[in-house]
Amino acid sequence: MNISVIIPTHNRIDELKIALKSVYTQTVLPHEIIIVDDGSSPRVPDDIFNKIPSKINYCLLRNETPQGASKARNRGITKANGEWIAFLDDDDKFKPEKIEIVSDAISNNCDADLFYHIAEIHIVNEGIVYFSRKSTKKKKDPFRELLIINYVGGTPMVVVKKTSLIEVGCFAEDIHSAEDYELWLRMAKNNKKFYLINLPLTECHYMTVVTRRKNLFSNLDSFYQGKKMIEKIYHCDYQKLSLKEKKQYFLHKKMGLIHRLLLTNQWRAAIKEQLRVVLMVPSFYSIIVLLSLCLGTKNVFRLRAWVNWIESGRSKISSKASPTDIRNQIYNT
Repeated sequence: MNISVIIPTHNRIDELKIALKSVYTQTVLPHEIIIVDDGSSPRVPDDIFNKIPSKINYCLLRNETPQGASKARNRGITKANGEWIAFLDDDDKFKPEKIEIVSDAISNNCDADLFYHIAEIHIVNEGIVYFSRKSTKKKKDPFRELLIINYVGGTPMVVVKKTSLIEVGCFAEDIHSAEDYELWLRMAKNNKKFYLINLPLTECHYMTVVTRRKNLFSNLDSFYQGKKMIEKIYHCDYQKLSLKEKKQYFLHKKMGLIHRLLLTNQWRAAIKEQLRVVLMVPSFYSIIVLLSLCLGTKNVFRLRAWVNWIESGRSKISSKASPTDIRNQIYNT
């Protein structure tokens, strides 16, 4: 099965090399790797592919000035020769068996348009690791449920059929935050079929950082603008949600904001947002999160990892898993 891997990058050459290595050392090699250098300074060197096995096709594209992730990915999609597209951010890594497992899933689910999977989340500075959660329950209305919560995840957790991407118009280039979420919504609304691979196939790395105040406001503004644009595009659909569903959407939206606040060390702002969650949707868990926040940022990530361990008991993906075991972890959602 031909899979092209697209890696957009900007000023992260050291991280890019690690991400790239995780692709060309797969147990089953991809058909193609495309790096889109989105105005890096210095530019990504032409010898970046020196260690690539000869069986893999490769291509380095260059935007002389930064165009943004959506345009970079779209340029990669246009250039790709593979039937399927896998995305990888330049600071993340594929698990060694990802291409092998996804290829097997594609072969056994010919009607699929998109596969999504669990991520292994690394909160780097705190040394905390946990897995993202995905429901395996059959969705009665995939689009409506996706409006409430982005159950698919980000681009590193997705492999998509190229023709399906082109049919819906690829990434919206005027959205600069949550543009991947908007694309999944568009695909779901167009009745594209999503399959869940209930295994962690990508390592996603997050670093809590102290940045300048100007950058903090810029990041938050991008987050709000992305959400506002999605709410505007799908305004009529959001209006059709029940009161209970609107509360659920509010909760998940706040969780995304709080996560972003914690990653940029805006601890007090995160506490205020969590207090709003408790007042709006009171629950034992939301209160525990608030108390954990009061004790420090690291405790929230520890709580998240602990809850994940209790709920799932998942182990890291291993090459010892049999093909049958893997197929049993694929769900039509």
